[in-house]
Amino acid sequence: MIEAGKVYITTNKHFVSGVRDLSQQCRNDEVVSECLQKFGDSLQEMINYHMILFDQAQRSVRQQLHNFVKDDVRKFKETKKQFDKVREDMEMSLVKNAQAPRHRPHEVEEATGALTLTRKCFRHLALDYVLQINVLQAKKKFEILDAVRARLPPPSSWPILLPSPDTKFCACVCWAKARVMSLLALCPPWLGTCMPGHFYAPRHG
Repeated sequence: MIEAGKVYITTNKHFVSGVRDLSQQCRNDEVVSECLQKFGDSLQEMINYHMILFDQAQRSVRQQLHNFVKDDVRKFKETKKQFDKVREDMEMSLVKNAQAPRHRPHEVEEATGALTLTRKCFRHLALDYVLQINVLQAKKKFEILDAVRARLPPPSSWPILLPSPDTKFCACVCWAKARVMSLLALCPPWLGTCMPGHFYAPRHG
């Protein structure tokens, strides 16, 4: 998305440069040259606004997703390390239990007890690990949609964005915002409790 925005701005800059070059080529025709020059200036002003909007969107979305990766993904990686360690411990306990000499009941009892404890720990941690995977996947979708929702302009700002109301623009923004809000409402109810400080619209009924 970021790369596509950069390509869009760069392409527009090349187009403006072409318009200004054409204006210089038409210097003999003052009317055409002046029209092209004004057209190029208007396009450049539009590009400047696009660059400001793109920079703000890039910083806000990137920061929000960076926080998600920094906090949630890091915790998930720590849980995965614990899960892998307990899994290795259980495998070692299985090997020791299988290799315990049967003519020594004391060693067999110790190996069996260690295997039982390790297996219980593994099961509990496995459930927690699977839960965190599901939460992380759900939060990933939520974070992306919430970042998009935050960048959609509210209706009160439309007169500022456009000198005169544009019904197509308003309808497009309304549809996009309604679509994002409906997708956010599909998030599981427990997801809102996992993300304090975030917008969440739970379903009713």
